Amino acid sequence: ADRLDRALNGPRSARRAAPAAPRLRLMVVIALVSATVASCGIGAAALIFGMTKEKPGPSPTQPASKTNGGGATTGTPPGTESATLLVRAREDGCKLFVSVPAPKLTVIADETLAKGDARKYNQPKLTAVVGNAAACDVWVNGQRKPEGRPGERRTYNVARPAGG
Repeated sequence: ADRLDRALNGPRSARRAAPAAPRLRLMVVIALVSATVASCGIGAAALIFGMTKEKPGPSPTQPASKTNGGGATTGTPPGTESATLLVRAREDGCKLFVSVPAPKLTVIADETLAKGDARKYNQPKLTAVVGNAAACDVWVNGQRKPEGRPGERRTYNVARPAGG
């Protein structure tokens, strides 16, 4: 019987075991699905945890007061003394970027003001960049800053004085 088996199937060393491909494929599919579900679960849990643990505080992005002087660019705009920062366009092309300096930068304004437009900000700390200093009038804590040259870029790091 052993000789007959060898004659039909060949020598034992040449015999191959039945392929395990279907079982292996099933295990790989199960592993990939499990990894995907685990990743989604971890991501969702992190998102929910992050949203519930964030402490609400005072909003650093209070909207700026918008005023339009109707083209009038003389005199001091109302509210200048109480504002941390006030910017008024003396002419078109007053480029303005305002942000709150913090561990995470919060942009409040990134715009170009038309002649006569003014923006007032009351946050305790601000960083402002004026892209064309000749086109803008700037007041910091009620004090008017000197005019700039055409095309000059100026940066203002502003802090409201204590008790103000």
